[in-house]
Amino acid sequence: MDGFWVVALRRYTHQYKKYYFFNVVTFKEEKKMSKTGIFTGVSVAVMAGAIAYFSGISVSRAADIDATKVYMTHCKTCHGENGHPTDLGTGLGAREFANAEWQAKTTDEQIIKQINNGTPEKMMPFKEKLSQDEIKALVSVIRGFGKK
Repeated sequence: MDGFWVVALRRYTHQYKKYYFFNVVTFKEEKKMSKTGIFTGVSVAVMAGAIAYFSGISVSRAADIDATKVYMTHCKTCHGENGHPTDLGTGLGAREFANAEWQAKTTDEQIIKQINNGTPEKMMPFKEKLSQDEIKALVSVIRGFGKK
């Protein structure tokens, strides 16, 4: 186990001030320095947290989002459960997502922009209400209405 490296959190006291620093040592040296093994446990936890933080692992991933549930919660009131606008939606000029012509000429980027920014006095902007992952996930639901 001599080749196993650990990062140990050390405390250094100088003139009544406590300083904390990380030290990279071999497992054998760590055992000599700390008989309780607390530093090893702390160092593993710190390293795991640092790896997760700096690797960009997101807590909320698009794959974990139930896009249909998001649509039913925020969109169906105007756009309907099947992509055909409700009476309220028709009055506000809501798009008919089931329309093949509209599906063909509208890009995913346009859909995302519309959801983010809305239309004054017709559709509220959702950029502050939904995450970008949720908004991107809605595109697949909207595209699904064109296939029916």
